This record gives sequence, C-alpha cells and structure tokens, in this order.
Amino acid sequence: TGEGVPKDAVEAAKWCREAAEQGLGVAQQVLGHSYLIGDGVIQDIGESAKWFQKAEDQKFRASAPDAYVLGLYYNSGKCGVVKDYVEAVKWYRKAADQGYGPAQAKLGVMYANGIGVPKDEIEGLAWTNVSAASGDKDAIETRDKMEVHLGRDATLAAQQRSKEIMKEILPTGHPIQP
Repeated sequence: TGEGVPKDAVEAAKWCREAAEQGLGVAQQVLGHSYLIGDGVIQDIGESAKWFQKAEDQKFRASAPDAYVLGLYYNSGKCGVVKDYVEAVKWYRKAADQGYGPAQAKLGVMYANGIGVPKDEIEGLAWTNVSAASGDKDAIETRDKMEVHLGRDATLAAQQRSKEIMKEILPTGHPIQP
C-alpha cells in the first residue's frame, strides 16, 4: 500500500507469496487476487484459482467480484485458461452465494441451458429471479422470457425455489427479503 515504504507491487507479491506458502489464508486470498489482475505478478488465472481455493479451504473466500471474474474466464477460455464450464459454474456459484447479482444471472443461464451443470430450467429461472430481485434490467428481461417459455406451473415452482435460495444467501434484515 506504500505505507512507510515506497509502494511496490512486485515486492508486496513476493512477501505475500511467502506468507501464502506458509498457509496464511488472508495472504492466499490476496495472492489469488494479485494473479487474477496481474498486480505485482504476471496475470495467471490458473494460479489465481489455485490460491483462492487454498484460501477458501481456510474459510477465506474470494470476493464475489473476483469469483465472478474467474467464472467469466473459465466460461470463455480467455487469458490462458482452458474453457471449463464446470469450473465456471463453481466460481459463479461462489459469487452468487455472496449475493452478487451478475453471478446469479450467469448461474441462472448456465442451469437453464445445461452448461456445466445438468439442465434444470426451474433452477435456472430461480437464480435469474434472485438476480432480478436486485433490479438488474438484463436479469429482469431474461426472467420474463424464461417465464413465458416455461409456463405457469414451472414459474411458480421457480418462484418457490427463489425464496429458498434467498433465505440461504441473504443475511437477516437484508432489504430484499423472500
């Protein structure tokens, strides 16, 4: 951060790696972020995912935006990552479980189309509903199209599932309640 010393991302990454290799969860989390964006190290999405997973094993999870971006990379196969839909869904889910609307919308599409997960249009609509509840215009538009496609009974089942998801992921007192 440059507090008390000159700011040096390379030196920071070096010390962060040393702490991460010794098992410090927060350092693993920070190193995962550094590899994700190429801060002080050469951008390496595989290394990023590895360090985020190590951190998560110690209850230091990747931030929702970081997990979402990892999902995008795995979904697209960009930045030197082999396209892996199952891995993309894993990272979208980590972000979605933290209440991150864009990840919830992506997760809904993955379920609805059976990409990286078994096809489940009700689960897909449910996650899209959760994202739409935050006011995301794209999610609202996608939800409306999915509801027309699925019909009334499936829409009602998805709405019930959305309530269950929201109870699982939203903290008590959150302004959006199921």
